[in-house]
Parts: sequence; structure tokens; C-alpha cells
Amino acid sequence: VISTQEANKETAQAESMLNFLDYLPINLGSNSLAGPNPDVTAAEIDSDGFMQNFAMSSEGEPASEAAFAAWEGKLPGLLLALWQRDGFARYRDDKLALVDPHLYAEVATAFLQGNPMEGADTLHVYAVTAFGQILLCGENTSTQISIDPHSGHVTTESDVPDPADAAERNWKLAFLLEALDGPYLDVTDDDEQPLHAHARDRLGPLAPNEIYSFSPAVSEGGWNAAHLVKADRLAELEALAGITPRKPPTQ
Repeated sequence: VISTQEANKETAQAESMLNFLDYLPINLGSNSLAGPNPDVTAAEIDSDGFMQNFAMSSEGEPASEAAFAAWEGKLPGLLLALWQRDGFARYRDDKLALVDPHLYAEVATAFLQGNPMEGADTLHVYAVTAFGQILLCGENTSTQISIDPHSGHVTTESDVPDPADAAERNWKLAFLLEALDGPYLDVTDDDEQPLHAHARDRLGPLAPNEIYSFSPAVSEGGWNAAHLVKADRLAELEALAGITPRKPPTQ
């Protein structure tokens, strides 16, 4: 039996996550196409059900024993369960890839420099979209952060995250990954046309270590379909971290 207080807390957390999704950099401005799945609620998120429904679209490199040892207790257990089953696989028609947080630590530090969330928790990159948007989670809280490397927008659901237990961190991660689908994992060009299908048709599918990006960069040439290129994921994010202007955080 779930008490009224607990149910209200779950509802508030779910609403907070939905608000966070509404402001994800993936969807800012012309990229706001649709809301998340309205049928997903916090009460419906359970680890077993999530693992059954969240299936990879492409295999990834297996996670090493050293990686599990390094990240146990620092990342949500549900994320480690995905590593155990799928490795660093891709999901949602290869629009979302799990990554080794260690490799992206410097990228995260560069984008968060001077941001109010810097130092609020120890934050780790755990996934990157096909267009390079970065997802981070807190080590001691259930906070979720999104960084758009092309515009410099950093989005979070909360100013000051509260400490969270393992169960809350797991359901928050599951809730977000369940809701992230369709337009949330695409971007649109300056004419509000979705780009993922166009990029895949023109440039071909991504290799496990690649993302779609733009040359010249969005900060110089806009979200222009003619500028689409394939790029090494980590190298491109490192390059964008050095040239993209920083923007105030969005909540």
C-alpha cells in the first residue's frame, strides 16, 4: 500500500521530470515537436518491466569488469544492469547510446564550467544522442541534466538537488529513458524539419562511436541540413566544448 504522502511525492517527481523533458535542449525552440509519452507515470516504472521493454537497437562494446568496479555505487543500479545485459549499446533506432562516463568527464566539466549545477553534485555522463546531446546523472542525488553541445544550453529539473536513495535514482532514470523517444531524440533544422531520417539517408547509419554533427558548427551556420556530417563522438564533443558559447541554465 502506498501512502498518500508517498503517492503525492511520486506525482510531484513525475511532474518535475515532465517539465524537465519539456525544456530539454534536444527540444528547445524549433526542436519542440511533441510531448513525452503521456501514458508513462512514476507508479508504472519498475525495474523488471523497464528491462523487458527497453531493448537495444544495436549492440555495443561490452562493459569491462573494471568499469563495473569503478562505477558501482556511483551510478544508478538500473544503468549498471543495462551495461551488464547490453554493454554500451544503442537504443531507439540508434538515436541514443550508452557511454563510459570516464571518457566524457572532461567534456562534462568543460560544458558545466561556471554553471550553477557545477559542484551541486558529482555528475556523470551516461548517454549521448545521435546528434551529440549529452545526458548526465548525479552520483548522490536523482538529478538529471542535459547538455546541448551545439548551442551550449544546460538543462536541469532542479536548482539544488536533494539526496536520493537507490530506488529513487533508479525510477528517475527509468522514467526519463521511457519518455525519451521520437522527437525527443531528433532535432529539426531551421525550417523545423526533422533531421535524423535525412541524415541517415544522406550519410548512412552511424558507427558505434559516431554522431551526426554540423560543419560549420551550429553556432556559425545554424541548424542547416546541408551542413550535416558524421563525426567521431568523443572528438566532436571535445571540439564543441571548446568553441560553443555557454548559455544560462534552463529549468
